[in-house]
Amino acid sequence: MAEAREVDAETMDDIVHYEQKGLEFLGIGADMPPAEIVRVITERVRELKAENRSLDKDDTLALGCLLGRQYIRGFGWHWAEVVWDFNEEDSAIGVLPQDNSLFINPMWWMSDTLETRTSTNFMLNYNMVAANNIPAAQPDEAVGFH
Repeated sequence: MAEAREVDAETMDDIVHYEQKGLEFLGIGADMPPAEIVRVITERVRELKAENRSLDKDDTLALGCLLGRQYIRGFGWHWAEVVWDFNEEDSAIGVLPQDNSLFINPMWWMSDTLETRTSTNFMLNYNMVAANNIPAAQPDEAVGFH
């Protein structure tokens, strides 16, 4: 069982700041359709990986926050802090659908994708959510879906 909590105001301010930084990093506008932003993020990360380049922590965080924002804009998801099995040390901030059935930690996902040989599947995941091709999950289960 997972408990989804509202993200505190200070953390939300940081997330919004990093979302803006992500837009600036990519040189795109916030009015671009969410799927198009995800496409641009995916392409940029693939380029970085092909060139064996990495990003600093702030730029990685910025792209992750911007990626999460597109699930909110495109699907009506929301930011939340999730605590699993009542263990306060087992928590993370991410985006979830309104019933909290799934969980995506876009900051971790971005970092993991950039730092490992993991494939860059942001666009695939986004399209799967758009097509409702998602794992079976119960409300408030917060099943990871990366």
